[in-house]
Amino acid sequence: MKHEPEEQVKIVKRYLGADDSALPMHQPIKSVSDAIKSLKHEAHIGKHGILPDTDFPMACGDFTSPAMAELLADHSVSFIATDIPYGKDSLHLIEPLFKLYAPKLKEDGHIAIMYGQDSLPEFWNTVTPLLTNYGLVIRGQMIVLTPPGGNGSCKNAGLMIHHWKPIALFAKSHIYKHAINDTIYGDGTNEKEYYEWQQKVQDFVELIERTTEPSDLVVDVMAGSGTTGIAALKAGYCSCGAKASATRRLPSLSPRSDFGKPRA
Repeated sequence: MKHEPEEQVKIVKRYLGADDSALPMHQPIKSVSDAIKSLKHEAHIGKHGILPDTDFPMACGDFTSPAMAELLADHSVSFIATDIPYGKDSLHLIEPLFKLYAPKLKEDGHIAIMYGQDSLPEFWNTVTPLLTNYGLVIRGQMIVLTPPGGNGSCKNAGLMIHHWKPIALFAKSHIYKHAINDTIYGDGTNEKEYYEWQQKVQDFVELIERTTEPSDLVVDVMAGSGTTGIAALKAGYCSCGAKASATRRLPSLSPRSDFGKPRA
């Protein structure tokens, strides 16, 4: 990607640590790519502002740690939504997600996992044996569908251009408040202002609104750029999240220790 001369100067200054940014550097700038991401993050904040910690509590730590899971009370969460890292190498994360966080769900709670299209057979081969072990049932399969003419994704060996994203929906029990539509219609654009794997906020707003009630607590244990939390707040829900660490990525939200405490 080419940058205008003025932008190139900003990138070099950020890379060399010679600019006057007031933002805290949660992640070291070790490459030009890091500098570009940092500037994108700054632009994101300039456009949208910083979400107060009180609105979206964020904990930093490994969600596969029992100590992290203990920060959430059992039977307190209505919806866990996460965009798991794509690829077969990340499927091992599903078992600790089910093992540690299924007990946190209310009786009518759900877990939604967005995953890569190219790992679809492996995903279900991994998931199916775990359901009985951790007290979950399959509610169904949902998709985010790109309209005709929208941007597709082609990051696979088969050179298939995908215009849909799968979301697996699991429930604590077969207690459902209402029927839900399994298709979320995207607007054909990408929302990658800050992070290359960032998902569209509006898609997650629809996902949350279809599966929860406004007083419910929404959690993302692999919060990444914070899409789930931002979507939950936009829709008027209480939300909290967890990231692997404050230095793994440039966070869009400041981390804090009161993970799992919904607003009054």
